[in-house]
Amino acid sequence: MMIETGMPVILTDAKGLESYNLFKGQEGIANSVINIEGDDYIYFMPSSQMKMYAIKAERVKIDEDKLEEMGDELS
Repeated sequence: MMIETGMPVILTDAKGLESYNLFKGQEGIANSVINIEGDDYIYFMPSSQMKMYAIKAERVKIDEDKLEEMGDELS
């Protein structure tokens, strides 16, 4: 499944992002999804911050459990 805007995601690769208080396993949302010259990026908004970070989409995975919960709430 491709990451789409608004999907809940989990940060799986925080290498080099620690100085921004980002860490592996951190939950958040893909606030926006963009493609630059063939590479997918997301604006990652951690659940614990009111800030967005532009990162490569490959650094996150979709939070399937939260996505399922969201689907149940929308039904």
